[in-house]
Amino acid sequence: MLLVDEYFRKFVLYLVSLPFFSAEALEASLKELGGVDGIVEHSYYISAYEFLGCALVQKNSFECILEFLRSFESELSENPECLYYFVESIVDHSLVRGDDIETLISAAPENYKTFLHRRFLPR
Repeated sequence: MLLVDEYFRKFVLYLVSLPFFSAEALEASLKELGGVDGIVEHSYYISAYEFLGCALVQKNSFECILEFLRSFESELSENPECLYYFVESIVDHSLVRGDDIETLISAAPENYKTFLHRRFLPR
């Protein structure tokens, strides 16, 4: 199993390899936290995952975000203690933007849905 810093670096490289994020956009989204090196040095992982989720929403349409969640569901559920914050941030910033969060939550990894429903769609 990868250490938290190794997993974070791996996830950042993974995001950059996808068509949803440019390296420049990713770097800009993490600049406030000191970039990847600053995040690792200060253990700002949760904030970094939240910043990345926000940046993904800012840079992509609702349809792209939905495609991202559906296409990479298994990858997003690999490390829930870290990636839940990334997915939660995606839903949170999509809500602010006025997107259909019920549809987004339905596309999220299965093990996150209960928590996302409780957080965003309390009944």
